[in-house]
Amino acid sequence: MSDTPPDRKEAGDAPEASRNPWVGWLVWAILVPVLYVLSAGPVQWLTNKGYLHVNFAYLFLPLNLLPPDITELIRRYIKLWLP
Repeated sequence: MSDTPPDRKEAGDAPEASRNPWVGWLVWAILVPVLYVLSAGPVQWLTNKGYLHVNFAYLFLPLNLLPPDITELIRRYIKLWLP
């Protein structure tokens, strides 16, 4: 016989519902803006190659509302995608 009570579960058997639901929201709240900013470079590249229409780049106009230092960093990142 085992010394472990039958009502005790092993550490790996924790149900999914017992995790904090805010962790998932926090991950998405950080991940979506980061992916939005990082996608500006590939969109610029696709626009220059003619795969996307020029008007598609208007999706990234809100990036111009960021502070000038951050905007300059984003512009340098986008220039990496240009020929």
